[in-house]
Amino acid sequence: MIVHILLNNICLPAFKTVYKKLMNQISDFIILNWIQVAFSTDVTTTLSWRLAHYSSVLCVQEIFE
Repeated sequence: MIVHILLNNICLPAFKTVYKKLMNQISDFIILNWIQVAFSTDVTTTLSWRLAHYSSVLCVQEIFE
């Protein structure tokens, strides 16, 4: 019972916060990379890669919400 309360009240919210911060940093990094790549290489490859990234992020976010 105590372990269950600890997990639900402390561990999960902390993990969600860390996860969201990490995802924000990753998406910022990807946006910067995407801007650089878009001006130097094939844009369609970048767009399809970016769509794949967003679909995986949305999938992971649904799991944690």
